[in-house]
Amino acid sequence: MLLNASLLLTFISICLHNQAFYGIFQRSVDVLNQLNGDQNAKNSIRNLIIYHNMVKDWFLETSDVYGVYILAQLVFSMLFLACVVFQLDLEFQHIDFNILTLLMAATISGLNLFLYCYYGKLATESFLSMGDCLYESNWQDLPIQLQQHLRFMINYMQLPIYYRGWNLKIATLNLETFITLIKTVVTNYMMFKTITADSTNSQFCK
Repeated sequence: MLLNASLLLTFISICLHNQAFYGIFQRSVDVLNQLNGDQNAKNSIRNLIIYHNMVKDWFLETSDVYGVYILAQLVFSMLFLACVVFQLDLEFQHIDFNILTLLMAATISGLNLFLYCYYGKLATESFLSMGDCLYESNWQDLPIQLQQHLRFMINYMQLPIYYRGWNLKIATLNLETFITLIKTVVTNYMMFKTITADSTNSQFCK
């Protein structure tokens, strides 16, 4: 439990770092807008390119580190939540104090899924916002040669990157994935319920 909480908090911290990186990039673009002289603008653009590549490398490296764990966490939390919901359904037939434990377990498991998906989405949006920030700058006022560099840079920044479980598209961390996981939880719950009902009916017939 403590290990899982520590890894979750570390992941949230990584995603917030990505958001902070965007803030630094935004301030650097503001500096570019205020510069006079081709050489100063060239140096500023060079620094922006270096910084953007550094942020992208950070994103991809942390994604590789967390990849397998993210996949395992999504699968485990989804199955665990389905089992807890099924157990809750049984407990509602004869309510006792165990139901509080199950409600807490369901809340923690669902929140765990949501936080991973939400902060993964936040990190991706922060990365993509760098391109939007550059596009909204005064790059059209720069010399033609520098405009060409910036257009290429803006197009390059439009390619999204994600936190994913083992680089699987179905395990991409965003809110769409969270909704899909919740739907899968409901499907598994209904499957458990059907299997239990069929088993009960078979025993009754015997």
